Amino acid sequence: MDIWFDSAENFQRYKDSPGLSPEVFEKLFGTDPDLVRKIPVPDFDLVKISYPRANPQGGMVERDMHSGQQYVRLLDVELEGPSGID
Repeated sequence: MDIWFDSAENFQRYKDSPGLSPEVFEKLFGTDPDLVRKIPVPDFDLVKISYPRANPQGGMVERDMHSGQQYVRLLDVELEGPSGID
């Protein structure tokens, strides 16, 4: 999952937000937090988050073949800057 920010300033402010922690991905996606990888990519103002899929791509219960709709669960997540208030 790639999370793009609209500026370098916002990337710097929110890239380490608790809202992007492995525990949040455990809660939202049911994944093992020890397997969540967060990779900041400052050249593109994005944070790449990688975690194992709950079901194999193309399997019988697969509802989102390319994980294009996974971001919807993040829409209600609030990001905090370094001060903790944003």
